Amino acid sequence: MRSLTILGFLFVSLSQGFAFDSKTWMHKGCKIHVAVGARETSSIGSLLVTVAAPSGKRATVRVDRDGAMVGAWAADLDSDGKFEVIVATRSAAGGNYGKAVAYSWTGSALKKRSVPELNISQLSGYRGEDQFSVTRNSLYRSYPTFVQKSNDPARKTGNRTLKLNLKRFRWEAV
Repeated sequence: MRSLTILGFLFVSLSQGFAFDSKTWMHKGCKIHVAVGARETSSIGSLLVTVAAPSGKRATVRVDRDGAMVGAWAADLDSDGKFEVIVATRSAAGGNYGKAVAYSWTGSALKKRSVPELNISQLSGYRGEDQFSVTRNSLYRSYPTFVQKSNDPARKTGNRTLKLNLKRFRWEAV
């Protein structure tokens, strides 16, 4: 499996990473479980996110999923004192295009948080192969950039790493 270290953070390549059907872990006393829908393929279908608090409060959301789950984390991305559950997917179609979804735990419910798309300048040279990581309550996204001249094959020119700023609702360069 390829990996890339940027600014001391390890990013595991989604293009060669491992898809999974479910993951369960504890975060701030809450049990978190993410899973693909029952009897569905890992490449397309639905995604279930469940949080169970020690108080007995529990919430589950089910959403459509286009791609395999390749990462899941809990972190306070917007520094509001409530954590978000973040799930990264890799597209079922060619290109290994990545996407992240986030849900805020309110203490009794899960509230969908929109994650912005890449802007026009960030899409320059973009061809997928996204990698996501969560470090110190921040979501990072990294991907290789390419250039293609006329009918020549695309040539890799480097990597772009971005950090999600939920307060400003955008991906920002690191």
